Amino acid sequence: MATSSIFASVTLTDPKSIEAFLNVLEESECGPKRKQKKSEISLVTDLDDIKKFLTMGDTKDE
Repeated sequence: MATSSIFASVTLTDPKSIEAFLNVLEESECGPKRKQKKSEISLVTDLDDIKKFLTMGDTKDE
């Protein structure tokens, strides 16, 4: 996201709009409402498995 899109001039004159805007700002400080899912990436440490993986794309036409 471009940083220029963050800056804007906001003019609020209605007390309800001002209060709603401030409430949204305060809620945004509390952090995200949803939690990130745990990563399902596993480490491969077996040398034979690593060799198989690295040679998967080797299909040389001889």
